[in-house]
Amino acid sequence: MILIISEDFDQTTCQVIDWLKYNNKPFFRINTQDFSKISISLKNKESVFYLEKGGVFISEKDITKIWHRRGMINTAIMPNVEKTETAIIDNLRKTVMNESHTINNYIMKRLLKKDIIGNYFKQEINKLEVLEEARKVGLNIPETIISVNNSELLNFQTLHKKVITKPIYEVFHYTDKGKHGVSRTERIGKDELKLLNDLHMPILLQQEIDRKYELRIFFIKKEYYCLCMIPNNEKNASPDIRNELNSIRKIPFNLPAIIKSKLTKLNEKLSLHTGSIDMIYTYDNRYVFLEVNPVGQFGTLSNVGNFHIEKKIAEELSN
Repeated sequence: MILIISEDFDQTTCQVIDWLKYNNKPFFRINTQDFSKISISLKNKESVFYLEKGGVFISEKDITKIWHRRGMINTAIMPNVEKTETAIIDNLRKTVMNESHTINNYIMKRLLKKDIIGNYFKQEINKLEVLEEARKVGLNIPETIISVNNSELLNFQTLHKKVITKPIYEVFHYTDKGKHGVSRTERIGKDELKLLNDLHMPILLQQEIDRKYELRIFFIKKEYYCLCMIPNNEKNASPDIRNELNSIRKIPFNLPAIIKSKLTKLNEKLSLHTGSIDMIYTYDNRYVFLEVNPVGQFGTLSNVGNFHIEKKIAEELSN
């Protein structure tokens, strides 16, 4: 039995399942948004867990392959209370979530002992650690500074002339008056830096790399699927290519063997089986690593590049 852990809105999961159905492969899908009925038996001689959904039961012993696309096994049922909030109810909700996470973490660690694609515990990784490890395996990275010192930030901008800022953690989403916003990579100049207060949180500045084109890469173990994103390269083009998706060309691209080798070393250091990688190719013929997202989207890359990644994931799960 193939176990798939995902989220109910993830379309690529549905497309992988379509291929499993086509090939008559049995699967069991759990979404984070679902309440998962579980049973765990811990005995002196053995331990085992069971999952149930829609009247279908599977034992841990039935599971042969796992794809952790994203999300978790959710066993939380929030207390049904009046709108008035109290400290007791707030703490009760936290306790319910903590117990659900404890159960989820136990099961996820057991699943890591099986044949699995993806890793629950690597859904979020430290971007600074990733850059450090990328440097160690021989990949080029943009020069980066994180500081609360205004003079240090200004000196960095003076040295590199063109610098960008972006989140140190994950992208920030917000909704205000019916409008949705998201934090992006933005260019920042000396005038903006001079407006900073003396006391502020650490700010990340990064050397802006003059790109000839960008590379979007999806990998499954040691297989790499790459799409070349060719920007319009106008003088004031955004440093975040996501702001130009309607005006760029996208074509399949073959990564050099040396770059694949370095990426494989990096992924092994980070314990990643799958993920999406962003790189830049410069005018002076350098490949520059930007970041990796262990649960990044790959639908557009698969469709435009004609890679059929969903089919290949289904095949990997079926073998």
